[in-house]
Amino acid sequence: MTKTPAEIVIEKFGGPVEVARILKIDPTNVYRWNYPRKKSGNNGLVRGRYQKPLLDYARKHGIDLKPADFFDGA
Repeated sequence: MTKTPAEIVIEKFGGPVEVARILKIDPTNVYRWNYPRKKSGNNGLVRGRYQKPLLDYARKHGIDLKPADFFDGA
C-alpha cells in the first residue's frame, strides 16, 4: 500500500509528536492529517501553511524532505 504524503513527511521527522513540536501545535492536529475529511482530517495531506516551516526546518537540520513529498505520487 502506498503511503500518504502526510505519512511520508511525518516519518521523515521521526513521528507526529516531533512534527507537532517543530510546528508548535498539538500532536492531535498532526495525527488528523491522515484522517478522512468526514472525521475532521486532511485525507493524508499536509496543510499548506505547514509545508514551508517543515521544509525550512528540514533544510537546517539535514532532513531529506522535498516539496514533492507533500503531494500524491511523489
